[in-house]
Amino acid sequence: MQEIVKFFTTIPIAVWSGLFGAFAALAGVIVTIYANHKRLRSEQKYQSVENDKKRFAELRHEVYLEAAKEIVNVGFYIGRLPQIDPQKESIGEGFAGFLTTMGKLQLVAESSTSLLVGKLVTGYGELFMRALTSTVPLQEAKFESDLNNGLALRAQEKVEDILREIATLNKSQNTSRDVFDAHTEYFKFHQEQVAEHRLKVKEATELHIGLQLDFSKWLLLEQQKLIEDTVSVQIAIRQDLGLEDVEAFRKETIRMWEARLALGNKFLQELESKIQSQLKE
Repeated sequence: MQEIVKFFTTIPIAVWSGLFGAFAALAGVIVTIYANHKRLRSEQKYQSVENDKKRFAELRHEVYLEAAKEIVNVGFYIGRLPQIDPQKESIGEGFAGFLTTMGKLQLVAESSTSLLVGKLVTGYGELFMRALTSTVPLQEAKFESDLNNGLALRAQEKVEDILREIATLNKSQNTSRDVFDAHTEYFKFHQEQVAEHRLKVKEATELHIGLQLDFSKWLLLEQQKLIEDTVSVQIAIRQDLGLEDVEAFRKETIRMWEARLALGNKFLQELESKIQSQLKE
């Protein structure tokens, strides 16, 4: 042990100074690297958080704009239910798009907004199901009209065929009374079929028009009941996006919805009046 101590005492002070200086420099480098690494990690974490916030804000903005569009269009989806042919088009496709968008909105919106959206979806869901039920008589009337129109056209084709056959018989100077009477009876039968089917077409068309008017008037009244819920969601969206003038927006939006429904009601009244006058002629 004494020999070790004696060995260290023989090392010049200048050497010890150099060693301590080197250790101090190395320690400084290590501390600097650690500090820089810690700062870099902190900056990366902060940047990651900011990027996540930015991406979420962009996603929310996109979903909100899509939701605002669907809220305006949902009434149109329900309103055109009577015109949809279930054999050619999915009867719930448009409304399914509304539900999908509202589902995405509930995922990214504030909790208060999400609750309002849920209430609006429930209201329109009930309206859609009731509207779907109401379209059954409309679909039946349209089917009856289309069916009899097709039968009338086929009967009219038969009438024209018989007329051509009679003309051919006259040219061939075939004056057989039995043949002529048979063609005449055949002609009368199909003429009666044409008249009968055309009458059914007229009756079914008038029924369809009346049901369509009743449906449209009913739908306007039902949509009026959903104005407050609709506007509440629209205002909540504006608040989530940080837009101001909420109260002014509420008043103006309600006024616009009411004006739209009033205009639709006036149009239906005028249309009904014109249709009734035409049917009386």
